[in-house]
Amino acid sequence: MLGMELMTAEQTERIKKIVEQSNSFGLFLDEKAEEHHLLARKALKAALREKGKSVFQIPETPEEFKNKWAEILPDSGDNPIIHSTLIHIPKSRFQIKEISYEDNDDFFTFNIESENAPLEPDEVVFESKPAVIDAVFCLGEKGAAQNAFMTKISMPADEKIIFINKNDRTVAEKIYEIIGIINEQSLSDDKISSLLYASLLLERIKPYQQSKEKTQQIEQELLGRGAEKKVVGEIIANFLPVDRLPIF
Repeated sequence: MLGMELMTAEQTERIKKIVEQSNSFGLFLDEKAEEHHLLARKALKAALREKGKSVFQIPETPEEFKNKWAEILPDSGDNPIIHSTLIHIPKSRFQIKEISYEDNDDFFTFNIESENAPLEPDEVVFESKPAVIDAVFCLGEKGAAQNAFMTKISMPADEKIIFINKNDRTVAEKIYEIIGIINEQSLSDDKISSLLYASLLLERIKPYQQSKEKTQQIEQELLGRGAEKKVVGEIIANFLPVDRLPIF
């Protein structure tokens, strides 16, 4: 299992390999995730979508967030999580001749023809299967993620789960680095660069402080790649009091 505390050559190669070998990704957040985490996750999702990957977000993005940040959100919609339901019919009791279905106005109707006896409801077993995904990026701690999502998702092998935790570097800085590994050209997409820029600004509001030198370098690079400073600043100014605004 890969923890993003410090990017090493080995971690870089592992991320490249995971992305190359995986077609579907889960992007997990804690239920109480802050807004800058949602922004960073949106940026990572957009970069993966540009690589042709299916992306599932758990929990889903709140409508209030979508409305607030609509100007910088990519147009791509969310991939629905595909759930499977199995119907088990005991072969020892029924000789099934044919199974068909009809699509009516209100129901899908399944017609199960048996040669020896009609099926009884209590003899049919329904089984729900969690959705299967190839790899996971989790913005949060291991325990919280697995406890919250195991019922909805069939988790991949440990080596294909990447935890992105905040320490001396912000989550947005780590996502920025991961996107650079996945596809550096994605950082020049104005939506992706704006999402990361906004996340960096919000993440340093608490505690209120100037950004570190490395963060300032990333902010300037994102602006050079097309991040919409004016738009992001106006959105932030609309919901934060003046004395809490980050230093641009």
